[in-house]
Amino acid sequence: MNERMEMVEASRRLVELDLNRGSSGNISLRLGKHFLVTPSALPPESMKPEDMVLMDIAGHVLEGERPSSEWRAIQIGEPRILSDLEMEEVMEKFRGYWRR
Repeated sequence: MNERMEMVEASRRLVELDLNRGSSGNISLRLGKHFLVTPSALPPESMKPEDMVLMDIAGHVLEGERPSSEWRAIQIGEPRILSDLEMEEVMEKFRGYWRR
């Protein structure tokens, strides 16, 4: 399974577990100097792999439409996340982070 589909499935699972509702929260996946982030205002049940937004670390959209607005919290509020070479994924649920 590819990364984009895994992000769709993880987003749907968060709703199933009642950890997110509607289009709240986001999932991002670091890909070297880029990252994928879930799209803005799109509920997980409507997401498709091609809806994931590819961005560079400066915040420029490289592929896709509008990224979830929470990606700014990762870039601005948590700069150590972007510089942590070992971290690959970030899930934001309300005000907390889960990292792997």
